[in-house]
Amino acid sequence: MVDFMSVVARQQAVMCMILGRCHEQTDLIEHKVEGLRSTNEESIQMDFAAATKIRSRSRSRSRGRERDEGKLVLLYPKKWGEKINIKKKLQETIDPAKIKVGIRNIKNLNKGGILIECAKEDEIDKLRAEVESNENLREDIVIRRPIKVRPKLIIYRVEEDLDIEESIVNLRDQNEELKESDLKHEYIMKTNKGNHWIVSIDPEAFQKIIKLGKVNLEISRDIIAINLTVNNIHFIFISVYCSPSEDIVPILQQLESIIEVHQDSFISINGDFNAKSSAWGPTEQDERGKALLELVLRQDLDIGNDIYSAPTFDSERGKSWIDLTLTKNISREVFKNWVLHQDVTASDHNLVTYEITYEKSERPKNKC
Repeated sequence: MVDFMSVVARQQAVMCMILGRCHEQTDLIEHKVEGLRSTNEESIQMDFAAATKIRSRSRSRSRGRERDEGKLVLLYPKKWGEKINIKKKLQETIDPAKIKVGIRNIKNLNKGGILIECAKEDEIDKLRAEVESNENLREDIVIRRPIKVRPKLIIYRVEEDLDIEESIVNLRDQNEELKESDLKHEYIMKTNKGNHWIVSIDPEAFQKIIKLGKVNLEISRDIIAINLTVNNIHFIFISVYCSPSEDIVPILQQLESIIEVHQDSFISINGDFNAKSSAWGPTEQDERGKALLELVLRQDLDIGNDIYSAPTFDSERGKSWIDLTLTKNISREVFKNWVLHQDVTASDHNLVTYEITYEKSERPKNKC
């Protein structure tokens, strides 16, 4: 019996000790709650700088949160090039707590601007109203929402009379990545190297194009380009016709744009350029030949013609060397047996054949 009572006594002592600790924890919790209440009351008097510091620390502890959860606004000096410390000016003028605006983050921008991120849409409106209603701020600062800028593509050296609607259709037809994209004509940029077409595009399609690294747009009736892959080796075969009655420069500009897009490919160009030069035949150079030769030199092309061959054009109207074979990135070890064949076809242009040979286990060698 004595042992039983002693056990009960010990249990009662333990219970009292536990209850005492519970009361201590309760008092501690109540003390902390009271402290938080007082801190919250003091925070109502917090100025703009303190608010931004607290918001910045809070944001740094939660980096996983996306910025688009908040709302953004831009502030810039009203006068172009004027040096104003916008952040300091706001700190001295606006109390976010009074207008009930939560500042999540502030970031410096170029040209003296800042970006402010708030928690809610209406807080942006409150901040904007405060800036625009304050005479000291509105004279020096412009506040506005960010404008989403669509990515843009530049398509070089397009025709001067480019049909915009037809070209948009061609872009979609010739590029699988653009079939469902939101394409929009922006403007034609005129330069001393030709006309460039600026097209805006939705971000998703833009990323696909960047990953692919190219855009196909062939709209010329005088140039045909074929992309041929043999044993994982990529060749570009281009056929060109330059009418003798039309300016050769626009066609050469289109040809050059294709070459630049496929700089790393093995390119073979075959064309009736109606251009004369001693660089590819025993004849004096004309203006068309000069323009073509400048392109050859600029793009580091090789001339495949044999300057001692028979005329490439032979008819009752005359004889001339106006048909060319040009190559890029194809060495003489690979490009072989350029031959002009007379009396093989009924055309007044003689047939030209050549070979591009390589071992199946090796790629054609680039020029040194």
